[in-house]
Amino acid sequence: MNMKTGKRTDKILQILIVAVILITLFFAGGMVRELYIRSQSQTYYQEVSGQAEAVIAEAADEQGQIPEGETDWSPIWESVENSVAWIRCSGTNINFPVVQGSDNDYYLTHLPNGTVNKAGSIFMDCLNNSDFTDDNTIIYGHNMRSGDMFAPLGNYKQQTYYEEHPVIELQTPQGGYEIQLFAGYIMEDAKEELTINFESSREFTQYLAQIRERSTFDADVAIAWGDRLVTLCTCTYELDNSRYILVGKLTEL
Repeated sequence: MNMKTGKRTDKILQILIVAVILITLFFAGGMVRELYIRSQSQTYYQEVSGQAEAVIAEAADEQGQIPEGETDWSPIWESVENSVAWIRCSGTNINFPVVQGSDNDYYLTHLPNGTVNKAGSIFMDCLNNSDFTDDNTIIYGHNMRSGDMFAPLGNYKQQTYYEEHPVIELQTPQGGYEIQLFAGYIMEDAKEELTINFESSREFTQYLAQIRERSTFDADVAIAWGDRLVTLCTCTYELDNSRYILVGKLTEL
């Protein structure tokens, strides 16, 4: 091998080494950014959920029971801008404020305090009445691969998980509720519209029959025209651009 060939080979090796270093730094930087974003969102939500737990603890009696109607949630509504509810599912990491914006885009990429973060917020559809008086109130949240936000909703594809978590708690400025879950299904196309208000009892009944037919679990929850529904919506990864839809009946405590 002559000197020119040797120098050319050394130069190629140097270029390859630099390229490998740059690629490694790029991916390492991406991992650091991901960890920071996750830490930022988790820190915020842990702080806010701590406030919520303090509210509950303040209302509890000596036996740890909470007298009906005596929990003062006003500190939460005052501290979380645009908050319309608090949603909690016992035994899961779902324990979040629910906010509502003027569109359905902003809170996809912002925490409730306005910080840009891809974990986003749990938020109500901008077309819904904020007091849950519509026939169907829609609440969105990301399915983070880390298991955060609305990721646990995908577990309702299993009957046993539903049986362990059949009810989701909802606190609002108007009072406390339970969401009695009765159907969960995969929406294959995110463009499929979710109805907020039904035009007739027939349309309502047809909708119930359709989603029960598609449901990934069986539930014995009686629903009648006039009952209010809550629909929780998140991404699912079986298909491109698909969603998992979890539906329950809103019941006052």
